Amino acid sequence: MLRRYLYLLVTCLGIVSLSAQRGALVNTGSKSQSLGGITTLLKDSDAVLSNFSALSTKDSYGLVLASESRFGLSDLTSVALGGYKRLGENGALGLSLSSYGFELYNEQTISALYMRKLSKKVSVSGEIGYYTLSLNEFGSTGKPFYRVGLSGPINTKLRYGFIISNFEAARIDETTTLISSIAFGLSYSISPKISAFAEIVNEIESPLTVKVGLSYDIHPKLALRIGTRTAAGQSGGGFTYRISSKLFIQGHVLFHPVLGATPGLGIKYQN
Repeated sequence: MLRRYLYLLVTCLGIVSLSAQRGALVNTGSKSQSLGGITTLLKDSDAVLSNFSALSTKDSYGLVLASESRFGLSDLTSVALGGYKRLGENGALGLSLSSYGFELYNEQTISALYMRKLSKKVSVSGEIGYYTLSLNEFGSTGKPFYRVGLSGPINTKLRYGFIISNFEAARIDETTTLISSIAFGLSYSISPKISAFAEIVNEIESPLTVKVGLSYDIHPKLALRIGTRTAAGQSGGGFTYRISSKLFIQGHVLFHPVLGATPGLGIKYQN
């Protein structure tokens, strides 16, 4: 009986976590979470876990590893790993993996990504992946998913980002579907050290979600961030610390008004 209740609890939490994410991704990284869940505008290696079209052209390859414990519970830990390799001056190829949950309830994804810079103001990306849901004794099932990204600068201070995830909300089982959504975001450089972010996300059969965030490079080695989102009233913040010219450590904490805090930590490498 206890096992049945635990299964039901974890299933409900899993559905909540999935519906709060864009498409099939479970963990979009500490930088994204610390900005209220912004996913359309992140550059550097963070783009592998969000909008690959926004990837910066200054690095030849990079890796990002992110982990968080949902509501502070070790059994509800999500882990994501992504990497990319630049193909010439205007293209890049990437791969991402993610896992969420434990023995009774587990979500996993694997996806391949490609981006291409078409002009100074337009970059596009495509992602094709496979999502697997495992429910212990009930077996596992899965579905393919896809995303299309678009991003670029509007002027020297303003940037845009756009993502389409799954035109149809494909059903995984009787209670779980892959999220079909459209997201659009803008970032504005207030000063060389301060940037503001805003994003709206429209998911099928869900209220419109608004996300806002602020990033401040308080020191050449340290950046601080805060953010909030209307979905579930979550808010929080985080940081990025530069260990060296190529290695960074990132962290965040999200606060849910009922379920409590979700801490996360990550590391990224850029060459």
